Amino acid sequence: MTDSHRLPLWHGRGLALLSILLIAVNLRSAVAAVSPVVEAIGADIDLNAMVLSVLGTLPPLAFATSGLFSPWFAKRFGLEASLAAAALAMALAYTIRSLSQEPAMFLTSSALGLAAAGVGNVLLPPVVKRYFPDRIGTMTTAYVIAIGISTMLPPALALPLTEAYGWRVNLGVWAIVALVAAVPWAILWLRHRASAADDGPELESSPDRLIGSVRRSRVTWALLIIHGVSSGTSYSTFAWLPPMLVAISGSSGAEAAALLTLYTVVGVVSTAVGPGLAARLRRQELIIAFGGVSLIAGYLGLLLVPAVVPWLWVALISVAQVNFSVMLALINLRTRDQRVTTAVSGFAQGNGYILGASFPFLVGASLTLTGGWLAPLVMLLVASGGALVGAVMLAGGRKVDDELA
Repeated sequence: MTDSHRLPLWHGRGLALLSILLIAVNLRSAVAAVSPVVEAIGADIDLNAMVLSVLGTLPPLAFATSGLFSPWFAKRFGLEASLAAAALAMALAYTIRSLSQEPAMFLTSSALGLAAAGVGNVLLPPVVKRYFPDRIGTMTTAYVIAIGISTMLPPALALPLTEAYGWRVNLGVWAIVALVAAVPWAILWLRHRASAADDGPELESSPDRLIGSVRRSRVTWALLIIHGVSSGTSYSTFAWLPPMLVAISGSSGAEAAALLTLYTVVGVVSTAVGPGLAARLRRQELIIAFGGVSLIAGYLGLLLVPAVVPWLWVALISVAQVNFSVMLALINLRTRDQRVTTAVSGFAQGNGYILGASFPFLVGASLTLTGGWLAPLVMLLVASGGALVGAVMLAGGRKVDDELA
């Protein structure tokens, strides 16, 4: 459907719009609701350093695992049923976690909730392709903003809820939100099931075969690299930016925390702008290149003149988060067949999260080995060049489907 024939968002698909936004609001709450109240949880459950370390590595690993298996779920059960099940799994996991009495149960339920959220990460692009093929940019922007809300709202409510009702209520309330999200997806599943005879099978090809095929695609590898660099630098920033700024720029702890907030706010704006630009521009690689240059400039500033306008260097690094939302839009914009969209989303996001998970670990390892921030910053600077590599690989406007022909 061309832009000139775009339908209103709510035209016969209001339930799909609601479903997408509700599942997106749940995709980061599993992590965001915990961090501010770790001490309160630790007073009831022995969350020692080892447990906290495992808890910190769960999100990217769970997302990566879900990315690799979600195409199979879509093949076996369909998109709508898979997302309804993911929402129910999140509700169950968050309920169990809020009732946990020991670290093992807390970690296991957290892993289940994160894995279910990972299914949402991967299947949202093909769902947008199915219901909103004429509104790729708009809908990607909408659900990216919803994901941003799921990142910011739980921490804002965590302390007030914990102080008033305890940490178990703070974590348990998100089970209700996930349960609400399951309802419209279940209705969509029933509708789609009723019309399945007309629509044909969800995926005619084996998901394993499709994923094997998309591995041959240059565009798919570009999206993987872009996602890996974007998620890796984001994880590293949240994990290491405050102590880094205190050490290299002379910032106080409060100033470093404020700069991390700046990183979050600028990132929300840049990710919201990205999908719309990608849908309008033919040369989307220019956006990725811009994000890469911004990332490199930010790390160069921290490396060479960290005490001079540190807010500018942090803002430049944050602007580069535009690449994450553009990557999500390109999963749809650079594919035609919904089956290919699902396979590309699973491969690029699953492996991209594995790549991204290595960044904060490598930053910490290089800091430990060298005792200073020079090596970690050089590593991040070099890794940022991956965004430029991805931009070059995207040049030419190729579709994954054409590369597989």
